[in-house]
Amino acid sequence: MQPQAEHLTPEAAQALMATLPEKIRLRLLTCAAQLGYPVEAVIEMAESFA
Repeated sequence: MQPQAEHLTPEAAQALMATLPEKIRLRLLTCAAQLGYPVEAVIEMAESFA
């Protein structure tokens, strides 16, 4: 059995987004819309640069 990759769930992404300042939240949503990806994927991408 292969281990499953862990990803941010849509619910977890929304909970995280609720804690962010509006400027950051809007930027993440804008990036997600521009890329055509769900916001949880954009958050994971941003985290990978940290």
